Amino acid sequence: MPKHNNLKALMVKFGIKNPDLAKKLNISPSTLSRKINGEYDFTMTEIEIIKDIFKQTYEEIFFNTEILKMSTESSA
Repeated sequence: MPKHNNLKALMVKFGIKNPDLAKKLNISPSTLSRKINGEYDFTMTEIEIIKDIFKQTYEEIFFNTEILKMSTESSA
């Protein structure tokens, strides 16, 4: 399973901390970390919540390398 670095980048960009997103997804922060790191899969319900929070499509959140590029450029 892939790591979800785009999701990490969006969390940083929006100022959303791991415990805050975990609470919105109704999971523990450690479970969220495991999902972001690719150890577990996100459920469809969790994906829908994430899409609503970040106002992005599934592809943009989980596959778009431009988000990563923007995140690394803004932190430089």
